[in-house]
Amino acid sequence: MFYRIAALIAALLMAWAAGCAHRISDAPERDEAAPPPTMVDKPSPSSPSVPSKGTGVKKKMPVKVKTGDRLGWVDNAVKTYPPDRFLTGVGIAPDRKTAEQRALVELKKPFTRAISGRITMQRESIGKLSDPLDRELIELAAASRESSLEAALAFGRVAEIFVEKKPQTTIYALAVLDRPACTRQLESRIRQLDHRLKKIADRSRQSKEPIQPDQKSELLQILTRREALDAALALTNKTGKGIPLPVSQQVLVSLIKK
Repeated sequence: MFYRIAALIAALLMAWAAGCAHRISDAPERDEAAPPPTMVDKPSPSSPSVPSKGTGVKKKMPVKVKTGDRLGWVDNAVKTYPPDRFLTGVGIAPDRKTAEQRALVELKKPFTRAISGRITMQRESIGKLSDPLDRELIELAAASRESSLEAALAFGRVAEIFVEKKPQTTIYALAVLDRPACTRQLESRIRQLDHRLKKIADRSRQSKEPIQPDQKSELLQILTRREALDAALALTNKTGKGIPLPVSQQVLVSLIKK
């Protein structure tokens, strides 16, 4: 029964992270006399209320450590971190360190899927032009994926810890990512890359000469990096959309083919 309830709570918070705050319909009713979640005045050494390292967020924020009614904690977390402002991930483990790591992994998963999918689309449109281009894209993909994940997850952190002591000690960690702050940063980086992309394309059109191999490599590197960031932006942006390319995909493909 314990594992079933834990699974239900994990499913609830993951659904909430996607923007759907589902209620747990078949969870056991709360005891009306159960005390509401409270801050732990004197946390134990195994779960101190100290700032979490998170995923690189610049401003360290204190982690709230709570105990009490588990379902009450879930309800309060939904109110504190609404899906229109935060993306979330939850981790469950017998110890705090593992719970935090799992929460951050859950926060990272949708970004990994989105960025990998975008890079795959690029290979389908550009990599098929030639084997050398495809090999170059494969090499660029790994670096672009990691740097884009780092840029997005810099705004993620572990925000809350819930300690359940019965029937056995279980730690629930809630990781959150500030969507508006992350969106602003990603938009800024994408526009900088778009400026460089357009500059190369305009220069090539004006000269009417094929771009040089070093310019072609630069164009490919900028495009791969830009599209990886744009895939992450589509997740953090409330509109669910990224920024359109300043140059059409057809024009970019024609430049690379020359």
